[in-house]
Amino acid sequence: MAAVPVSGKISQSIQKRTAGGKGKNAYVRFFLEGDGNCRVTVRGGEKSQTVSAGDPQTVKLTFSDTAISELSFTVQGTGKAYIDDVKVYTWITEGNMYHMDGRESSCAQAIRDMNHKVQ
Repeated sequence: MAAVPVSGKISQSIQKRTAGGKGKNAYVRFFLEGDGNCRVTVRGGEKSQTVSAGDPQTVKLTFSDTAISELSFTVQGTGKAYIDDVKVYTWITEGNMYHMDGRESSCAQAIRDMNHKVQ
């Protein structure tokens, strides 16, 4: 977990690490918590979005029509922001098995039934 002070910045070049390279959208997902009254600006490529830090939360951002070659987090306001478990991806595959939060989706029971028949 990175503890980023006010006016602090962390960044990572991910140019050759993005699977699939250029999708229509880029997605950034991370854990965020903050002290005081702070905001975190996330810059992906040429676009940026700002979120408030406070109670622990999982932040999910979509950067439309962009490829992210560098990702940065900048903190403004008062206090510190705690950032962890950062994920950057360009494709979302909907298999209808499980949602991102672990809940079962519409096809989970059908797969169990099919597996039971082939045993």
